[in-house]
Amino acid sequence: MRWFGWLLTLVVGQAACQEEKLTAHAPRLDVSVYYMDQQAYRGSDPASLTIDLGQIPVYSTKWAVYQLENQTQVPLHISGVVFTHTTGLRWQEAHWLNFEDLAAADRGRPFDSPAAGKVFYDCDMTRTACEVVPPTCDKDEVPALINGCTPDCVQEKNCTVTISPFGTLLLGVAYMPLETGVHGIDAEIYSDASNARIVSLHAQGEAVFNDAPDIAFSYDGYTGPSTDNCTGTSCVIPDEKSFDFGNIGLGSVGSKTLNIYNTARCTPFVGVDPCTLCALTVDKNPNQYNLGIGFKPGTNDLGYFAFGASTRVPFDVLQEPVQSDQNHVCADAINPNRMAQGFVSLPLEFRAPMDEGEYRTVIVVESTDPDEPVVEIPIVAHARNSPVAVAKLREFDPQNPSEPFTDPSTIQPLKRVYFDGRASYDPRNINDPDLITGYEWRIIEYPVGCNPADFSHQGANTPLYNFWLPLAGHYIVGLRVRNADGIQSGDTAESKVEFDAIPGSRIHVQLTWDDGSNDQDLHLFYLAETDTLCSHPWDCYFANKEPVWFSEANFGEGPNPRLDIDDINGLGPENTNIDVPKPGTYRIVVHYWRGTARTRNTVRVFLNGMQVAEYRRELTLEQAWRVADIEWGVEGGGSIIPYPSDPPSEVGDVSSFSTDSCGGGGGGYDDSGW
Repeated sequence: MRWFGWLLTLVVGQAACQEEKLTAHAPRLDVSVYYMDQQAYRGSDPASLTIDLGQIPVYSTKWAVYQLENQTQVPLHISGVVFTHTTGLRWQEAHWLNFEDLAAADRGRPFDSPAAGKVFYDCDMTRTACEVVPPTCDKDEVPALINGCTPDCVQEKNCTVTISPFGTLLLGVAYMPLETGVHGIDAEIYSDASNARIVSLHAQGEAVFNDAPDIAFSYDGYTGPSTDNCTGTSCVIPDEKSFDFGNIGLGSVGSKTLNIYNTARCTPFVGVDPCTLCALTVDKNPNQYNLGIGFKPGTNDLGYFAFGASTRVPFDVLQEPVQSDQNHVCADAINPNRMAQGFVSLPLEFRAPMDEGEYRTVIVVESTDPDEPVVEIPIVAHARNSPVAVAKLREFDPQNPSEPFTDPSTIQPLKRVYFDGRASYDPRNINDPDLITGYEWRIIEYPVGCNPADFSHQGANTPLYNFWLPLAGHYIVGLRVRNADGIQSGDTAESKVEFDAIPGSRIHVQLTWDDGSNDQDLHLFYLAETDTLCSHPWDCYFANKEPVWFSEANFGEGPNPRLDIDDINGLGPENTNIDVPKPGTYRIVVHYWRGTARTRNTVRVFLNGMQVAEYRRELTLEQAWRVADIEWGVEGGGSIIPYPSDPPSEVGDVSSFSTDSCGGGGGGYDDSGW
């Protein structure tokens, strides 16, 4: 019988090997609660995969995030994420992010990464308790719920999410409440995992009121809507305040920008990403036109008007710039390469027909503004045989080498920028410059904090124009011309010049404030030598504008700092630069020198030409605000570290500091702790 025992051992051993081989070739899904460093959960239950997000203000965002792992040698395919039950508005559809991309994204906001994308949302979120049976789908198909939550298969390429062998994925659901109360969601993950083809998730949160977004529009010097334009929940801007393209040449394309503002000023809320506070969401409203943003039905049937950029909704308009806990400046919704400025710029086009006349349409904007959820904006344009304005940066003229010009690659703040409108023409005779009899240059857009009085325009009504750039940032300059018959040109792509003023200095610190009657002062210390305000020579400020910190370089050059001006008339800017910093730590401080009003200060920091931080704080007379430290490394790069805050909701530390301790030759001592 020994052979039988040997045979039994062989059979059992083969079965075990087959089972081990089968297991090794079947994917496994392990799901756990993922904890983000900058987002606080009130609690969680790993066993039931339940996340309690805790309190969150309405019109803000908090994420319930799960980590999905595949600890096998074969790929795991996620075929669907279905919301089976929801309460409250709004739980957003599931999103995913490759785990290895998390380090490249902002740690507190991983789903802003370009790698982020929707998983899929299979069930209409207004329904509850849909009976879902995951269907069997062929390759490149995903389960969808159609015909009243009936499972079926629809073709959609590249939508199945794959977790590679021994790979990790993050799955997140955004809670973006629009109403107060306790709300929740139940969801199910479908996959080809051997251990669990369906995994259930649960999340809940408590929405509380903190403040609300507030929509506004700006164009041609008009800002609205006003309360007079609104009745109930709908606002209609009157025709006399139309968004006007002006005269556009027959067969030409006019272009112009509509700015959508969020004027909210919401205070920080512990545990919530500050970039989402009081965010204004533009999205479809099924109780209105269900457009999100678009042309009112029946007003643009011939298609003469069009948007010059994507109007895919939803998108968020953030409140005026805020700084997150990770020194991440919030990104613009339309152009993610630019920081949020409290508004988004949306380009519009008018494609003029060959028939002269006046053409009109209406743009509808639907948003989460509780008081102005729907706004209608009238648009007008005139197709005429009008002159064409051509605006350019002034180029180098080899025939007149001493004449000023602007190289677009070297535009810097605190310099002049030069423009040329001599290529403008009248289509009746494009070679006769005498047909153009009038010029009007305008600065259409400039950085937040700019004081227009500082532009120092020259030649604003001539073909050759220039102005001074007080701040780093984004600018748009436009030109209008008139012909001998008094007909004015319209807004076209070639009538505008768009550019960025980028600091040439490797450290550039900028101070502005919001009161024109008082005096705020910018200070920059070399912290290796002093941490005392107004200490000579290691504090660069109004009485010590170009100190020599390092004797191998001249005043204001190389590693030595320079303050451009002491702006005593209000608003700023004051700018401090270091062209080639030495390794070390540099401290930024703001001092309220003279005035009476409580004043809001804004400090922006640029390192190697890129804005890396923006901080805001209100001060009163004879207060000093320790803002942040710049850490400059031996490799020529820097980082910004906010000074430890006094109240958690603020940036930096504020203490009293007498102006008597900060004179022209001040020693910098008083009894306030400095």
